Amino acid sequence: MADVSHDMLVTPTRAQMNDIFPPDLAESRSATVAGIAKIVAILCATLLSRTAAFLTVAAIAAVATLTQLAAGPSKETREIGEIRHQGDSPEPVPEAEGRICPAGFRDMWRKTNRHEGFWEMWLLQFAGWLSVCTWSFYFSSVWADIEGTTPGTPAFDAAVHKATQWLLYGSIVFLVSGTILPYLSGPTSVCRGEWTAMFVAIWMMMLTLLVMCLAKTAAWLEWMAAAWVVFAMPIAYQVLANAPFAWLERQPSFDAEARGLLTGIFNASLATSQAATALLSGPIVASFNGKLWTALAAVAMVDLAVLTAVALSSFSARLCKGQGANSDN
Repeated sequence: MADVSHDMLVTPTRAQMNDIFPPDLAESRSATVAGIAKIVAILCATLLSRTAAFLTVAAIAAVATLTQLAAGPSKETREIGEIRHQGDSPEPVPEAEGRICPAGFRDMWRKTNRHEGFWEMWLLQFAGWLSVCTWSFYFSSVWADIEGTTPGTPAFDAAVHKATQWLLYGSIVFLVSGTILPYLSGPTSVCRGEWTAMFVAIWMMMLTLLVMCLAKTAAWLEWMAAAWVVFAMPIAYQVLANAPFAWLERQPSFDAEARGLLTGIFNASLATSQAATALLSGPIVASFNGKLWTALAAVAMVDLAVLTAVALSSFSARLCKGQGANSDN
């Protein structure tokens, strides 16, 4: 129920930001709000008991949701949204011979393929969420294993507390990177666009997972793992959570109906990755005699496979474009 509630809030919240603000500003404000929330959550986990932390977060979520439902969109907000996303009416869907698939699926397929690179971006987002879900689920226990502790001992509790401190430091980086996110992933950023930023973000996540898998073998790798957890993972996380939606907002011929559909498909990558983590991570760990780091290693391999597939797909698309241009000349 907690996962369902979270996923149901992600899409409308991000869409509402896009209704009110231009892509860069919406991206930055969404990331900043997420950064503040992450710090509050980590502080609750660090300073409060488990029960008190859950009750505090539940109360905050309930108050925020009820306030939003009671307030509703203002007249100015509705007008801005209508002006910003007023587009051409969707093209009629041609009748397919034999009705191979329902019209809804044909329409969805047509709208997704209208925007080149949509499914490659979806794959990158899926790999990123899979990395975040697995990392979040196993990080504290893996770190305690890196420290060489045994569950149920005071040393284990101390190691978990240390891991939580790394997460707290990382949440500060998460917040700071969110305030400057357009300079990290926007069209005028160091990455020159959301596409490259997503590709780099998944690389950073993959390397963080691999370093954590190897951290137990050497002391300097342990410190490197801490550095990647504090600095690399939070920045990559912000890019993952916001760049695909900003990329979508910049696509041409963008009508409101397609926007809702494609935003929902993007958000489905989170639910899909959560399901994959829940179903597969446990059996993977069990197959390797309970070694938790194997779950991180498996996801790193998925990241590598997705990065390779997306790179090959992009290269093939550019090659076809180049050949088409040459034939026209």
